Amino acid sequence: MVEQRANRSGQALGPYQLTRLLGAGGFGEVYEADHQLLQQKRAIKLLLERHFHDPNQRERFLREARTLATLEHPNILPVLEVGEEGTILYLVMPFYRQGTLNDLLKPRTTPLPLAEVERYLTQMCAAVGYAHARHIAHLDLKPENMLIHEDGRLVLSDFGLAHLIKQGRLEAGSSASWGTPYYMAPEQIRGVPEQRSDLYALGVILYQLLTNQRPFTGNAPEAVMMKHLLEAPPPLRAVSPAAPATLEPVLHKALEKQPEARYPTAEALLADFRAVVSNPSLLSAQLPALSMSPTVNVPTPVVQPTTPVPPERASHAAEPANMTQTTGTGPTWCEIKLNYLNYSPNCGQIATGRCTTCGRAFCDTHRGYDARDGFGKPYVHVDSPYFNMCEPCSAAEERKRQEEAQAQTPSYFSSGAAQTALRTASVPPVDIYETRRQWKNGLFGLGGRYGDVVIPIGRGWILGEFKWKYLKGGRKSYNDGPNPTEYYGGSDTVENWLTALLENNDNYSYGLPIFSYGLGRVRPYSGGYEVLGMGKSGFAGDWREVAQAVKRLAGALS
Repeated sequence: MVEQRANRSGQALGPYQLTRLLGAGGFGEVYEADHQLLQQKRAIKLLLERHFHDPNQRERFLREARTLATLEHPNILPVLEVGEEGTILYLVMPFYRQGTLNDLLKPRTTPLPLAEVERYLTQMCAAVGYAHARHIAHLDLKPENMLIHEDGRLVLSDFGLAHLIKQGRLEAGSSASWGTPYYMAPEQIRGVPEQRSDLYALGVILYQLLTNQRPFTGNAPEAVMMKHLLEAPPPLRAVSPAAPATLEPVLHKALEKQPEARYPTAEALLADFRAVVSNPSLLSAQLPALSMSPTVNVPTPVVQPTTPVPPERASHAAEPANMTQTTGTGPTWCEIKLNYLNYSPNCGQIATGRCTTCGRAFCDTHRGYDARDGFGKPYVHVDSPYFNMCEPCSAAEERKRQEEAQAQTPSYFSSGAAQTALRTASVPPVDIYETRRQWKNGLFGLGGRYGDVVIPIGRGWILGEFKWKYLKGGRKSYNDGPNPTEYYGGSDTVENWLTALLENNDNYSYGLPIFSYGLGRVRPYSGGYEVLGMGKSGFAGDWREVAQAVKRLAGALS
């Protein structure tokens, strides 16, 4: 139900007269006001009356006032007064007629000129750097919170989420369950923000200034947050052909998923931006490995160890089939355990090769293989990658290959492998609901009818947005019963929808599967998600992409 709020325009508040509502949210309202004695305009922020007796909301409101009172900087909005009257708690701040940076960007159809981008970034970094030097993280940086002063400079406002940072982390007892999904860093989404979360938000804003678009968008806040966690932003030129591609390394570093991989300070971010703008080839030469390619979608490159590898784990080059020693000490024996158990003795036959993976000598019986012949002996072609591997290592590689192949098909989900991967990584599931028709008795048990009821059907994991084919605009025919007898009207449509993986993929609706191999299209509902189904609804995305989403989610939250 939509909350009904009283418009306080015309109301007196101490020496101030509220003249018009400037903006409102779930936490407070901001009014333009006149100081009756000084004849000056002010902006007054009110805590919503329903939050007045909530100690947590009240403390958040007062924390903003205390934080602003400690910060004196030309690019940070000052607080002029704090007052309380009846059940109204309010902050008094300067009023700027020019609006916000968001007001400036919203009507534009093209990005800002690079000189203006640099001017605004300089002021944003100055304000954020000043706050960080005093161990304060803003945690809600966005164009809507950046006012434009009469002289044209940016002024950072809304420190309601600001937190003191001790040793890079939130002060004990602080809450970080707020933020704006478009600008939230991955660690803030997970509930562990830090100062570099602000630098990620600066990177998002910089991307927006350069392209006139946010890097991540979606149909629901949860979809946007999943993209922050799992996806790389589109390259600048893919969004805006006029954007300078030489700034890709700067944005790449600012938008790293791991905080420690980002710029350490706002000043460092600004320095690299200026270096590229003044000399485009300079940073490219210093950071040749950086690019905006979606590295989160490919396996992490293997880093060669810098410490000596024990001989038993080192990789060995293939040796000739004849392993008999010529030094007079006798032949080399097969080192593969019988039954592959650690306490089993070695095979003991004369070795004919050495495994390129584990380094152990093996005989013909324990050579790697692709298949077995009719007599039960190993068979492998000389050109096979398993020819120079022992049987246990080739079996492990074959299992890995099969698992990777399975992950590109629906069987990865129908077999439960995807669910197992998320459970093993301790990724918390969410509640899943479904709308069903149930019989509702009439008054005093007389008569009745079937009606829609939303009930919980299990739990699952949100994987992001993927394509679904379904009947859009269609209707169900029930013939006065609980089960739909047919679907009619509408048209087959393919659209992106939030996609959930059900924890137990054996749930069915009225005998018809509402999940496609454990996947379902969903929408937010009452703290969880409601699964949507309409007859022919089915997953129409790329199975490889959704499998990669499972693996990235398991890796990101493990």
